[in-house]
Amino acid sequence: FPSHDNDALEAKLALDPKVLHLGCGKDVRGDWVNVDIVDFGQEVVRDITRGLPFGDGVFDQVYSHHAMEHIRQGEDLEFVLYEIWRVLKVGGSFDCVVPHVDGRWAWQSGHVSYWHEETVGCLADGGWPFHVEF
Repeated sequence: FPSHDNDALEAKLALDPKVLHLGCGKDVRGDWVNVDIVDFGQEVVRDITRGLPFGDGVFDQVYSHHAMEHIRQGEDLEFVLYEIWRVLKVGGSFDCVVPHVDGRWAWQSGHVSYWHEETVGCLADGGWPFHVEF
């Protein structure tokens, strides 16, 4: 998979805890494995709707700050959520910040999935280690 520095990526994958930062944008974090579809100098440049290039149960935490609303609702979003579940260790967590569907930021250009309590409730009811912040 595309990577700017495989040695840096391998070093970060050797850390504990391991944190995956999805849709990092310009917020590339030092000890985290940073992924974005646009090249901001992060370790991995990838469209996450094509899968995450990591093995099963690698990460203690997956973090996403205002990225999930850019994943198309339906099969794309379901697949990305499955991939997040797959790369999380047992007991890991997915921490996500998205705009609430009732908020003015939810309808910004480029947003293609819409989040509310019912969306999050369905994930939590399914046993997801999921924390969302609106």
